[in-house]
Parts: sequence; C-alpha cells; structure tokens
Amino acid sequence: TIAALLPPGEGLIAGPRPAPAADLCSNLAENPRFVPHLRSYLEGLPSVRDDLTVALAKGQREVVRNIVHRLHGTAANFGFPTISDVARNCEAALSRGDGLETITGLTTLTQLLTAAIAGQKNDQTVTELI
Repeated sequence: TIAALLPPGEGLIAGPRPAPAADLCSNLAENPRFVPHLRSYLEGLPSVRDDLTVALAKGQREVVRNIVHRLHGTAANFGFPTISDVARNCEAALSRGDGLETITGLTTLTQLLTAAIAGQKNDQTVTELI
C-alpha cells in the first residue's frame, strides 16, 4: 500500500484528491514524423500504470521510485511536460521521504496516466490526445 512507502510515523492524510491537469499535450504532436512514436508511447502507458499500481500495493519503494524516474525521463522525451513535471516532483518527494507530497504526486501521476489511457480507449486520435 502507499502507507508502506511513507517514512515511519507518517500516516495517510484524508482530503480531496488532486485533479490531473487538463492538458495532456505533447510538444511534439505537430511533427508528423514523430506521431507514430507518440502513439507507441501512449499504447505502453497501461502497462506502466499497472506496474506502478502493483508496486504500490506491494509497498515496493524502489520499484515505485524506478517507475517514477522512468516516467520523468520518458514523458519529457516524448514532449509531455505535465506528466514529466509531476513525476519529477514525486521522485524528489520520495527521495526526501515527504509522505504527503509523495502521496499527492503518486495520486496525480496515476490520474494522469489513467486519463491518457482513457483517451486511447475512447478512440481519440493521437493528435487529439497529444
């Protein structure tokens, strides 16, 4: 569970879940040569989200940190600054042991991934999603 990732003595704080940013846009979407790569990246997000969910459920802190680190880099490389920024902040919170910021970051990151996946499942074209 997420609680297993918190430093000793910190608990979960109840409150509203942060809403993901409405703009899941790639800076590279207007480059027709890059669209197939963006589509492939988006198609791989369900696996990434599922791996993150499993690692969270098992309390695998290092696995979570590695997934978040990879998301930080790959999202930046594929022109998704919102996902990259949230992953970067989450990675930093994990490193500092900041429980509240880690929970907020992981929740937002999961929501962003879910929104991107939902866009694909709803048959949006890649340019609408990115």
